[in-house]
Amino acid sequence: MIWNGQEIHCHMFLLMLGKGCFRIYFVATKSLAAFRDLLLILDRYGKARLKEKRKEIYVVNGDNIPVTASSWDDLVLPAHMARDIRTNVEGFFAGSERYASLGIPHRRGFLFAGPPDCGKTLTLKTLASNTPAKFISVLGTADVDDGMLRNALDLAEECTPAVVLLEDLDRIVDAKGVSISHFLNLLDGLKVLNGVLVIATCNEPDKLDPALIHRPSRFDRVWRFELPKYDQRLALLRKRGREFFSGPALETVARRSDGFSMAYVQEIIVSALLECTHDDLPPTDDHLFKSLDILRMQRKEASKPGEAMGERESVGFLHLKDGML
Repeated sequence: MIWNGQEIHCHMFLLMLGKGCFRIYFVATKSLAAFRDLLLILDRYGKARLKEKRKEIYVVNGDNIPVTASSWDDLVLPAHMARDIRTNVEGFFAGSERYASLGIPHRRGFLFAGPPDCGKTLTLKTLASNTPAKFISVLGTADVDDGMLRNALDLAEECTPAVVLLEDLDRIVDAKGVSISHFLNLLDGLKVLNGVLVIATCNEPDKLDPALIHRPSRFDRVWRFELPKYDQRLALLRKRGREFFSGPALETVARRSDGFSMAYVQEIIVSALLECTHDDLPPTDDHLFKSLDILRMQRKEASKPGEAMGERESVGFLHLKDGML
């Protein structure tokens, strides 16, 4: 190629090492200045493209996750909680100069804790849809290691403002390839990650190493995502089913679904509508009540002997392929 009037010759070949495949590049040029200028331009171009891809979450150890448009109105959370999360995230990215004037490192860590299916995933998707920052995720899989965590934080530092999502933090720190001391050093060691917000999700925070959650410089704020109360269940039922079922029926179902997670509450509507479709009948309140009874029985049969429905939803975890929980 010709760059700044100078010839630059490039050759690339593939090198197989074990199960990995690596690209090896040879570059020859008479002008070191032209070569350095080309590398600088390519580096700027790569970082600019990375920042522009805001509608996709880059996953270090998995497939990237597309981010669809999502409004804060779509969240069925206690109003004060949704407002608090939004204020803290928006305040972080809008306050870089304020942090500098106060002499405070521009980095923070948030923890979303609580049982599965209670809004952590949807909250993360809403943040990704509405926050002008690059989102980088590490999944809590069995093969996660120190290198993946370091890669995520290094990449975030290179394309700030950025958010690093650590999904299923309890699984990450328990993985064989992760050293807890190395992980803690990555979060708040000598290297300050200015402009990087770390958000972790966890089902059972009580089982985490105290060094993770009892030191503010690692996770400054913790929000607990509880099983939905009556008002939240009713709001979700109305959002999904008001076009098909009566108000009194939705209120009755909201009262009778105590102990259901948000995913189960939504499934009441979905199952009722599918039943109507299979029978080729218009939706009725009876379909809604039948769906509730089936799901209540299903949850009861799946529970351990003597385990309450509320307890059933308070343990374990679920990973969705197209999202994080």
